[in-house]
Order: sequence, then structure tokens, then C-alpha cells
Amino acid sequence: MTRCRPVLAACAAALLLAPAACSRRSAAPSEAPAPGSHKDQPPHGGTVIDLGQDLDHLEMLRDPDAGTLTVWVLDGEMEEFIRISQSSLPLEWNGHPAVLHAVASSATGETVGDTSEFQLQADWVKHTPAFHGRIGPITVHGTPFAPVTFEFP
Repeated sequence: MTRCRPVLAACAAALLLAPAACSRRSAAPSEAPAPGSHKDQPPHGGTVIDLGQDLDHLEMLRDPDAGTLTVWVLDGEMEEFIRISQSSLPLEWNGHPAVLHAVASSATGETVGDTSEFQLQADWVKHTPAFHGRIGPITVHGTPFAPVTFEFP
């Protein structure tokens, strides 16, 4: 039995350390985010709109040359795109109504009614680099979210 103790001790240590080693977000104590902060980054470098206290997110990106505003639906970690069944998303910018329409993509297999991307094209996007907004309502994974206010960028 005495020969087994070192092996048992090594196994116990490995089991205790395995969750930390396998964690997707292991950070040194000095790198740990402050409570309430969100360390993840949007994949397109756009403005993040939080849905349900980091349950899900929207990422909004403006292309002034094309006059487009694009919104992607993302998970809580901003790692996965989430397809939703809505064909459009209501948007208010500086009190003016607008609509983002679902974007189909043959590259991803997304279709209107099963997409993570929404877009609008308008002249105001070319000339409005910053605005107060409100987006929604939106339903993600069966969870309805009331309209959310935001500042862009």
C-alpha cells in the first residue's frame, strides 16, 4: 500500500488541477476582470449591446462608405453566432424609426427566419457617426428581450 500512496497523491493532485487547466478562461489573479466587467471582444470590432446581463449580445457595426448598419446576434461570450427566427429588428436612432432586415448567406446557410445577421442601408448611416439608439424587441433561444437602449459607438 505504501507504494500506491505516491500514485494516489499524484492522481488526486491531477484531479484537483484538471478543471483549472481545462478552463476556457483561466487567468492569472492579476488578470482577473473586475466584478461586473466583460472581458470578451466582439468579433467584428463593433459596438456591443448587452441582452439580459451578459446572457446574449448584439454587435453593431457601421460602414459609412456603404451606408450600412449591421447587427449580429451573439452568445454571452461573444464567441458563437446565434440564429434567430425574426425577419427584422426594430431600431430607433436619435428618436427616428428604422428596421434592420434579416440577411441570408449561402456561405453560412443562414436564411431569412434563421439568421444571426441583420442589416439596414440608409443615407443617415453615412452621416451619423454617433447616435442614441433603441433596438428590439428580440427573442433569442426562446427568451424574449424588451427593447434595449444603447449609445453608438
